[in-house]
Amino acid sequence: MEEFLAKLVQLHEHDLIIREQQVILGKSRTIHISDEYKHVSDRIQELRDALPAEVVGKYDRLIKGKKVPVVKVVSGQCQGCFYKLPTGLAMEVKANAGIYECPNCGRFLYS
Repeated sequence: MEEFLAKLVQLHEHDLIIREQQVILGKSRTIHISDEYKHVSDRIQELRDALPAEVVGKYDRLIKGKKVPVVKVVSGQCQGCFYKLPTGLAMEVKANAGIYECPNCGRFLYS
């Protein structure tokens, strides 16, 4: 499970790189300009293929809802909605024992 969580975080980081380039270049322009963009796009596809389909589906729904799909847990709080997580859940997230979601906002959690 720790491997899936790491891939999910990497997917989010790579998606952010692509989104930043889209904002800089304008959404209407073709972005296939740089080798870096191609590399990042390929890496995103690799990560998506390595994750379970239900996780990728939820990730896509969160992105479309304009939410940051993967957030850190700090001091037992989801950093997406600042909900105080139940102690047991916060401890499990900290232990990287699996892929967990915030019971309040539905975002994926990591520590």
